[in-house]
Amino acid sequence: MKLKTNQSGFSLIEMMVSVAIFSLVITIGGAAVLNQNASFKKTQHLREINDNLAFVMEEISRHLRLGSNYNCGSSLPIEEPNDCLSDAEITFEHVFGNPDNSNDQWVYRINNGQIQKSKNSGSNFPLDLTPVEVEIDPDISGFSVFGSEPNDNFQPRVLIRLAGVINYKGQPTPFSLQTTVSQRSIFE
Repeated sequence: MKLKTNQSGFSLIEMMVSVAIFSLVITIGGAAVLNQNASFKKTQHLREINDNLAFVMEEISRHLRLGSNYNCGSSLPIEEPNDCLSDAEITFEHVFGNPDNSNDQWVYRINNGQIQKSKNSGSNFPLDLTPVEVEIDPDISGFSVFGSEPNDNFQPRVLIRLAGVINYKGQPTPFSLQTTVSQRSIFE
């Protein structure tokens, strides 16, 4: 008489191989999820900084659009509007300013990799407008003024260029923004 042996079930080696494969798949999957989470956080942070830069650009554009007597340069206050091809600083008379008072001009400037704003003809620049993670390249960035000189029969416009890097956890990400603003002649 022959005994029948039942061969159903798993051997110890089969069980060890399946546990090893399962562990490998879970480890790779877990690493992928963690990597995806880190990428999402970086992307979210960069988007917040880009939104802040867009807000700064919009604020500058809004004030320039309503202002008058545009001029570039660092010798403040400036009495006469003047065109310039490129400068790290722009001065103008705010919409509620007094053209006869040269000490109430607004100034935007690029200084130490940041955009700064002054409401008193550059006497002081109380705070930076750009986030600390942003470093603006002064060689590429700047303000250009066209058509601001008296009696040239052109509508004044300002070209704003911002370029630089966003530093997030030691990883630089380049950015570049540009817009052109034309003056609204509300009071003329």
